[in-house]
Amino acid sequence: MQLVANNSALLLNRRDTIELIDAAGATALLDKGCLWITMDGDRRDIVLGAGESWTIERNGRTLVYAEAPSTLRIAAPAANDGRHSAWAKALNAATRWIERTFRRTSAPYY
Repeated sequence: MQLVANNSALLLNRRDTIELIDAAGATALLDKGCLWITMDGDRRDIVLGAGESWTIERNGRTLVYAEAPSTLRIAAPAANDGRHSAWAKALNAATRWIERTFRRTSAPYY
């Protein structure tokens, strides 16, 4: 993988992957290209196009995969006075409960 940092921008080739660990609150800002983002324990897939951004919602492992040559900037989390982290923990706990409670089960295939 070729990763070039240029004025805090990351230049990613197609199929390059970045692994972010415990990056809750950081924002991925995509200047050009297309990115696929996924977080451990989260069923969603986030796809960003040029000009879009997304804030990482929880700690753990987050993978960022370039679907096309991309220019990405990662903004550090805003200063935290403690209230945001308590809210984020509560929201994450509620999300996990909903996912467990309403998890789809499939019938066996014979």
